[in-house]
Amino acid sequence: QGNRQGQRQGNRQGQRHSRGRERGGGRWKPRNNFFDKGQYSTTKLKLDANEAVPMLFHGPSSNFATFREKIKTACLEKYGNLGKLIEDSDYYQPPAIVPEDYISTKTDATEQVNEQKVLDMELSAAVKERISQKSRMAQERPNMYAYIYSKLSIDSEQAIKRETNYSTFSAEADPLDLWKAI
Repeated sequence: QGNRQGQRQGNRQGQRHSRGRERGGGRWKPRNNFFDKGQYSTTKLKLDANEAVPMLFHGPSSNFATFREKIKTACLEKYGNLGKLIEDSDYYQPPAIVPEDYISTKTDATEQVNEQKVLDMELSAAVKERISQKSRMAQERPNMYAYIYSKLSIDSEQAIKRETNYSTFSAEADPLDLWKAI
């Protein structure tokens, strides 16, 4: 009995209660100090580029400068080099292949033939990669058009629809012409 009274008295003095609470002052405290261990950050996490893009508003309260920076980052993240059209106002062109860069410089005939075979394979691979890049970007154009268009407010959409070439770039889902219209 003396033991029990000591435990009860100890609990009243702030020692841990068996249910994970501390008694004293009527306040509840968690069993472990999860928040004190740095396992949970109270700082705001950075949004991904897509979530950070605001809706573009048309008129005197336009947020075009902010929109442009955010959409540029999001398009570069989502569409790679195709997203460069936001900054450049033109489609990205992969670097041209210079065939002269793929000519053997060896003087020995056997070495020259062997090196030229390797260089021919590298040239072929570089041409295929350039064609593949251009093809991927062409395939992604409608997706990028839809993404940019989805970030327009109703007023912005109506202003875009008043453009003279809207029916053309809308039917083609051309993100460059949409961007120029914006």
